[in-house]
Amino acid sequence: MVRLAALVVLLGLSLAGQDSKTIDFSTSRGSTRYYVVFAARNDTRTGHAFVIWGVEDDRKRRSTIKAMGLYPEYQEDDWKSVVRLVPGTIVDEQINHSLSSIAGELILKVDAAAYQESLKTASVWECKHEFAVLRRDCVEFLRDVGTSLGLDMPRRMAAGATPHAYVQALLAGVSMGKRDFGEAMYEGSLLEGRPTGHGMLSSGSFEISGTFWGLEHQVGEGWISDEERIFRYEGDIVDYQPHGRGTIQRYESVDGPREVRPILSGRFENGLLRTVIRRFERDVVPDIGFDATPAALWKLARHPEP
Repeated sequence: MVRLAALVVLLGLSLAGQDSKTIDFSTSRGSTRYYVVFAARNDTRTGHAFVIWGVEDDRKRRSTIKAMGLYPEYQEDDWKSVVRLVPGTIVDEQINHSLSSIAGELILKVDAAAYQESLKTASVWECKHEFAVLRRDCVEFLRDVGTSLGLDMPRRMAAGATPHAYVQALLAGVSMGKRDFGEAMYEGSLLEGRPTGHGMLSSGSFEISGTFWGLEHQVGEGWISDEERIFRYEGDIVDYQPHGRGTIQRYESVDGPREVRPILSGRFENGLLRTVIRRFERDVVPDIGFDATPAALWKLARHPEP
């Protein structure tokens, strides 16, 4: 059974004196939810940082959790690790009762693939079997797991040298709000002012709602029009390109109301039409394999500058 403290962490309910924030990186919906949590306790002089992995399966009504942190393998090597590498080991934080002492946590909701990738990163640290303060310690373990998830982790010394200070600095950078990028406006989850997590990016030629990893990468849905506002695509979008299921549409009028009518619906891959699902106007429909990206018809939205 999962301990009550672990369930509190996964549900984002704060314990007494605990700071908790959430970033939603999930791009799919289902009965199973995956979490990666960056946590710190502050019950010692420096505190300690560690990572929690949690899975909630609504269909089976079951939750599982694992929590891991990096330590010197031998307690007597603790002071030696300040000046040189010593043997290190990954420890189960549930055995150490760390979950009941959490002072701050950043909860990431992720997809199954990202969840597995972060576990793979943690296993590399376990295999290396090393520990050194400020170079290969619990904070660097946490930072590496965060980087594997596409998270823009703060620089170590700028955030604070101690594990507790680092996690507090990470939490301080998380916010919800709006930001004007000149050619586009973003509203949603932010990390240090960068689109991070769920949000919406819009301009005169596109509107994308989904999950963002900065401005460079996003997975979501919305619409993209050509610069002349004659045609537009509406549907699944990845990195400013049609990707998934969507519909090509034509604007009804240039001067009047900007209504659209469908031309075809299909499945797209990296801007290419791969499969036609339905044709609405046979005489203007391109063949399968039509390149939707470089053609004048498909001058997609210019990439907004930060």
